[in-house]
Amino acid sequence: MALLYLSERLESIRSPFPLTVIIFVASYILWRLWTFTISPALQPKEPILIPYLVPGWGHAGWLYRDQIGLFKYGSAYAGTHPFALYAAGRTIYVMSNLADINAMYKSGPSISFEESNRQFFIQQQGMSKAGDELMYTEGHQGPFPNPHSKSMGALVHDVIRANLESSAELDNLADVFQTHLARQMRTIPKQCIVGSSEEWTDVSLMKLCQWTVLPAGSDTFYGPKLQDLCEENFTQTFITFDDNVSKMLQGLPKFMAKECFRCRKLLLDAVKKYNDTPQEQRGQSSKLAKQFEGEMRAAGIVDDDLAINVFFSNWLFNVNTFKLAFWMLSWITADATLHSSILTELDSVCKSDYPAVTDLLNSCPTLNAVFDETQRLTVAALSSRVVCEDTDINGWTFRAGGLILVSYRSLHFQKPVFGENIDEFDHTRFLHKTLNRDKNFKPFGGGPTLCTGRFLARREVLIFVAMLLTDWSMVRQSKEMPELELLKPSLGTVSPKQGHEVIMRLRRRQHRSKGNQ
Repeated sequence: MALLYLSERLESIRSPFPLTVIIFVASYILWRLWTFTISPALQPKEPILIPYLVPGWGHAGWLYRDQIGLFKYGSAYAGTHPFALYAAGRTIYVMSNLADINAMYKSGPSISFEESNRQFFIQQQGMSKAGDELMYTEGHQGPFPNPHSKSMGALVHDVIRANLESSAELDNLADVFQTHLARQMRTIPKQCIVGSSEEWTDVSLMKLCQWTVLPAGSDTFYGPKLQDLCEENFTQTFITFDDNVSKMLQGLPKFMAKECFRCRKLLLDAVKKYNDTPQEQRGQSSKLAKQFEGEMRAAGIVDDDLAINVFFSNWLFNVNTFKLAFWMLSWITADATLHSSILTELDSVCKSDYPAVTDLLNSCPTLNAVFDETQRLTVAALSSRVVCEDTDINGWTFRAGGLILVSYRSLHFQKPVFGENIDEFDHTRFLHKTLNRDKNFKPFGGGPTLCTGRFLARREVLIFVAMLLTDWSMVRQSKEMPELELLKPSLGTVSPKQGHEVIMRLRRRQHRSKGNQ
């Protein structure tokens, strides 16, 4: 009987279907054994590859659905070491350890931010290859001093730094921003009103931040002419683009991100018209905007390529400030004691219509602590580098062709640095003035690509929050805090989850009502 049974089983194995299944299962087991056990043992200096199920596809689906969740899983699997992901043909290395990050900064040209930037502008922004070559040809000669004969792509950081890290230029830009913002806030924008009476107005806090800060920020750099040239409302188009931009950042084709690309085209068309308008007809634009455009034109970068660079710069200059303001005001108004403390600070430095920027920076410790804690909790940007050749960093080997992603957010949740309550909002941790200078606190990135707009961003956000709190009594109608939208990729501060709104009841503060209506 046993021989008969064995004979029947062997006969069944000869049929094509079971044999195919056996070969498939055996191949899959061998692949997993080689990929996640044998190969890592043979190459112990390479960052550990996080296991995945589907050969060829790897972590691509998880990376698309929940990037931060995947990074948390990878960190739990690999500990403090860098780890590797595989996504549809490309190895992605993730760094979240300060020692590894600092070593990467010093690794030289084999780890290239420039190459990462070039790939982004060609593949996602549509920059031409000819424009890319002009952008990164060394020896650029233009109006801005270039003693080291850098390319335009490298020199642009010097141009921005000269304007946004100079005290005189910063003060000027902050004053211009405050002037534009005061104009936007003379009346509450109708787009953010959800209810009103003779005594109060209920507003969507996010829309209030968007419809005041965004136009004021754009006007600060480019003057009002740029907004006037947009076929549809500039602010609404910017908001819709930003609401959908994660699809573009994830590399989705146009048919899967129609609204994002539609709004992008409207904004690009407005920038093209702006670039074609003579300087004397543009109104007041910033020195930075003029220098940026002048250097681009000197490099031969014109038409669509120039528009792409100006559009992207305008987006980066303005995309994070209104979100930071939203989160700051959400936390301030959720805590009556904190709210009262900040009002006391502002009233003590309010010598005229509004507090001076220098007073906001130097005499309002609680307000600045809230700003820093807001950044700690809400910034989720990644910094990317392309591995141009096999490179050893801090004892680990990174292979050519790979992409390194630096997760600064993970540094902000180190208990030895920030305390046990790292998942909670606690502004008091930043009342210790040295904490915002700790090497683990990197809301604006670090190394050679440290954000040059960090000083202006702080000024703009503090100006807006101070103006709003100084003029208006604010009472939350929404009791629960909105949640962070961490499933979508971000270039800085994350948005709240869709539908997580904060409704605020505004009443003009009586001692301000006379002079600021």
